[in-house]
Formats: sequence, structure tokens, C-alpha cells
Amino acid sequence: MTHDTDDNYNDTDAYTDNDTSDYPGGADNADDAQEVNDENAIQSLFPDGIGLSIENVQALISKHNETFVAKDDPILLTVTILNAFLEEDRKLQNKYLIALKNVYSEQVKDFLKQVQQSTNVVKESLETVSIEGLQKIHEKSTARINNLENNMKWACIIIACSAVLNVIVFMFVAFFNFHK
Repeated sequence: MTHDTDDNYNDTDAYTDNDTSDYPGGADNADDAQEVNDENAIQSLFPDGIGLSIENVQALISKHNETFVAKDDPILLTVTILNAFLEEDRKLQNKYLIALKNVYSEQVKDFLKQVQQSTNVVKESLETVSIEGLQKIHEKSTARINNLENNMKWACIIIACSAVLNVIVFMFVAFFNFHK
């Protein structure tokens, strides 16, 4: 809907912020500056920065569509409706965010408990392989080596006795064969 005249509207109001001749670099930098000004205006009107004011919507429509929408135009009701929707959506998202934080907090607590249990199992298994465990293994190994050493001594004694007995038997056999 296009309105050429309106008592509450001044044609220069919608276009004064859009003049790009004062900005170095032309229209691109001017658009960036306009966006910053628009964001500041939004944040001042709406403390949480959600939604657009009716004046901002009028300026946006006139800038992009080169048409004017009066303050009493019914299309601007959608601005109020959409701003209310955005506010309710933000509230709902905050509720979900709180719920999500609680879920993640519980999951992290459970994960930390499982990590602690795993750490305790590893700690217990490492304690069995600690210095005391190694000393016990060393004592058992030393006992086995001593036992093996004793068995080898007896085996050497038996082999030596067998060798002496063989020499005696050969000498005896040789002595009897020689005297025949």
C-alpha cells in the first residue's frame, strides 16, 4: 500500500540516514554504518535486541521498495505480531537452553563417575604391579633359581660320580683283559 501524504510522516525522515555521500568508500560503508545504527536503535527500543520497531520497518520498506507505509497501515500489525512471536520464541529457547544445560550437566557427572571408576580399576591393577608386587616376583624367581642351582649341583655330582665309575670300570675291564 502506497501513501504519498501523511500528517505524521516527513519524507526526509526516511531518507536522511540513507544518504551515502558523507561516508568514505561510498554506499557499501554507508550500508554498514546504517546497519550499525539500525542495530543500536533496535537495542535501545528492545533491550534484548529482538525485533524491529515500526519506524525501522517503515524505513526499511521505503529504502528497499521505494514506497511509504503510514503508521496506521494494517500491514504494520504484522511487526507487532512478529515481535511478540520472537519474544515468546526467545523465552521458549531459554527454557530449552536451561533444560539442555541440565541434561548435559547430568551426562557430564555420569561420565566423570565412570572415568573415576575406570581410574580406580587401573590404580588397583597398578598397585599389584607395584614395588611390593615386583619384590614378591623377585623372591619367587630367586627361590626358583636357587632350586635350579641346587639341582644342577646334584646333576654335576652325579655326572662326576658316573664318570669316575666309568673310568674305574674301564680300568678294571682293561686290567682283566691284560692279565689273561
